[in-house]
Amino acid sequence: MFRLQSHEELEGYVNQADFELELQRIAEAEYQAWRDHQSRRGELQAAKTEAAEALLDADTAAARRKFTDATQALALLEASVDAARHRREKLFATYCQARLTELRNRAHELREQAKSIDEERRKILADLEKLEGVKFFDPPLTEFDAARKSDLLRKEAEDLLAAAARLERAGTPRAGVACGSNLEELLSNMLKTLSIPPACEAVAEWYRTLAAAVPRGHTVKFARVAWRNSRLVRDASYLETDRSCWLYVRDDGSIGEQQATRALAELPGPSWLLEQAWQFSALTK
Repeated sequence: MFRLQSHEELEGYVNQADFELELQRIAEAEYQAWRDHQSRRGELQAAKTEAAEALLDADTAAARRKFTDATQALALLEASVDAARHRREKLFATYCQARLTELRNRAHELREQAKSIDEERRKILADLEKLEGVKFFDPPLTEFDAARKSDLLRKEAEDLLAAAARLERAGTPRAGVACGSNLEELLSNMLKTLSIPPACEAVAEWYRTLAAAVPRGHTVKFARVAWRNSRLVRDASYLETDRSCWLYVRDDGSIGEQQATRALAELPGPSWLLEQAWQFSALTK
């Protein structure tokens, strides 16, 4: 049983190792909460219905207690899943803010280094002017127009500030791709990604819909889900059978099929995901 870290504890997650460790903990906690909800939902819903019917016959304390217990237990399971997703959001927000602070602090340090070099150079040039009795250009020309260290430091600082600005505009990553040979593996891998993925229930419903439509004589071999803005993208998510048939859900809810010439695992990520690759690297570099 994994214990989710408190908000106060999360404030201390400012490095990549701690972030990835807590993300793993949250992923496992959310997956387990979803499994618990799935395994007990039917039982608790049945108990709730039974208690409600009993109340129709006789408004007894026992029937009321049974109804209340079932309702509270079901609500608690749903709240556990919601709590894990909320904690994931909090973790990403905290870590993204830490990365912004780190990028800007590094940029400030580089600018200070460049400033120190400028000051030292000006002192040296002042001494040379006294020695030679002439005025020197500042900064002086370099052989073959080689880049000065101070200029390189300022350029690196500008790049870091630009990366921080992009990360701040983009906010928490909400796009990604995950694969798995079955529903359990798919959900587990999805929850481990550096992103806020769709809810497990949404992906499970998608998976079961396609699994129920697998042609006779085929078996499920592999699945891939893609998401954007934390929502499942249907036309980029597929279920693959052992006979190279890819199934997907159309916008109107109907099931589409296509015969594939390569394995689903070899399919590149969507173009819009590749365009956001910098955002993921900004979290880990």
